[in-house]
Amino acid sequence: IKPNLYIGNSLKLIEKQTKAFDVIFIDPPYFSGIYEECLSKIIQSNSIKKDGIIILEHVSPVELTSFELEVIKQKTYSNKTITFLKY
Repeated sequence: IKPNLYIGNSLKLIEKQTKAFDVIFIDPPYFSGIYEECLSKIIQSNSIKKDGIIILEHVSPVELTSFELEVIKQKTYSNKTITFLKY
């Protein structure tokens, strides 16, 4: 199986997708304040499959309590945090 890789503005890419993904990696510009908006759009647009994984790279805390996501792993490297979320 060949993976599909989409690079670009995550908010615009999510809006254009018509299929659901197994894995979504989000790495927006740090301190952009769009992490929660990206997660919300992914869930609202059904862009992630049931039991899909969202990998979020961030430096500031991200509010996750309002989403149907389970933190399955979180690792901090220097000032970066990688959070693995299950839908």
